[in-house]
Amino acid sequence: MAPLLEVRKVTCRFGALEALADVDFQLREGEILGIIGPNGAGKTTLFNVITGSIRPSAGEVIFQGRKITGERPYRICRLGIARTSQIARPFPGLTVRENVLIAAAYGKGLSLDRARSEAGEILTSVGLGAVADLTPTAISPASRRRLELARALATGPRALLLDENMAGLTSGEIGEMLGLLNGLRERGISMVVVEHIIKAVMGISDRIIVLDHGHKIAEGRPHEVAADPQVVVAYLGRRYA
Repeated sequence: MAPLLEVRKVTCRFGALEALADVDFQLREGEILGIIGPNGAGKTTLFNVITGSIRPSAGEVIFQGRKITGERPYRICRLGIARTSQIARPFPGLTVRENVLIAAAYGKGLSLDRARSEAGEILTSVGLGAVADLTPTAISPASRRRLELARALATGPRALLLDENMAGLTSGEIGEMLGLLNGLRERGISMVVVEHIIKAVMGISDRIIVLDHGHKIAEGRPHEVAADPQVVVAYLGRRYA
């Protein structure tokens, strides 16, 4: 079976800085793929390339058999790729419901009536139904993380890219978020999860890839990656390898 999403030899340079170097991976249908690596490894840059915010210096991105390299971000979104950001940036003057409604209307191309209905269903599914009519500034940080997820889901993705969606959450809140993500997988949404909370990403991912200074240094099942000497060096230093 062909992969849902494929990154082929993607390189991204900013002047003399090579943020990504010949990175490749595949995301399969129904899979959760974890991406880990130290700060500055190129994880967010990779997401920016996939979603069209940055055009790579070399390489290509294939989604459902179609080359999407260089496509505008809104077109990539409507094809079925959505992402969350490290820092949630909802529209502060709108309600939680209106934030999700906009994502459904413009990201998925729904009519306002259908978008309103879809927004309500999604907010209930992520546990935000009770705060739907509040503004984002009036809800907790954990709820804003869920709002970021809800906005991405409202675009109707087949592939969901999550960029540190559990950052700043308590252990209990992380457990709830992992439950949400497992539920999304059961609904047929494939995911790429960038996360610094290693226990969380190792526990939920089918496979892990590791980036270090823009290079992919390891790929495999979570227990295989955790035992890889190159990964230990990247995180802890050579003396621990």
